[in-house]
Amino acid sequence: MSAPEIASPNWLLVKTCQDLVLKSQSPDAYAKLRMAGLLRHLLVGTHAVVDRALDEGEDAPTYWFREPPAEAGWESADGFDASRRAAAHGVVRRTSKAEFLEARVAHFGEWYTVGQLLAAVEHFYGGAPSSGLEGVSRAAMGALDEAVKTRTSVVLVALQEIAGVVLRALVPFAEKHKPTGERAPQRAPVAPTGSACPFAGKLALD
Repeated sequence: MSAPEIASPNWLLVKTCQDLVLKSQSPDAYAKLRMAGLLRHLLVGTHAVVDRALDEGEDAPTYWFREPPAEAGWESADGFDASRRAAAHGVVRRTSKAEFLEARVAHFGEWYTVGQLLAAVEHFYGGAPSSGLEGVSRAAMGALDEAVKTRTSVVLVALQEIAGVVLRALVPFAEKHKPTGERAPQRAPVAPTGSACPFAGKLALD
């Protein structure tokens, strides 16, 4: 592969999606937490890889999710990924990236949007700057940290559900934009029964 191809947003898109697929399949908590950085790299800011890979006039990917109602009780983000059947209540939406990042996904002291949760996890556990945490109170940050320490799977399920939405939107997009000779990200298979993966069945993309 040539240097220009390596530096291209299309190459970064394919490679980042491949990395996200691998981490989404892993039962390791560290891999799940590190997904936040990859998701932000793909979606957030003026240099978001998805935006840079868009061709002029091309339709952007659509994000399909089930947003919980603000007034409802909340136990888990299980079912945020609207491609899966789940008991989660909420409104199924198909939106742009900007609306997806502003959608409610998890409640730790107060509602976190997708963008806020990714920013908080990457900041606290990935060492990233605190950009993206506007509107998140100190109490909510403490509640998220407590949840990571005492109810880890609740936080990791939220990240897994977000990843499921993003991969469903971006795998076909990455396939279309892959550089010549580059292998597109593969669809993540469902973890086999008894594999010790706490997220078995949470990311069926077929």
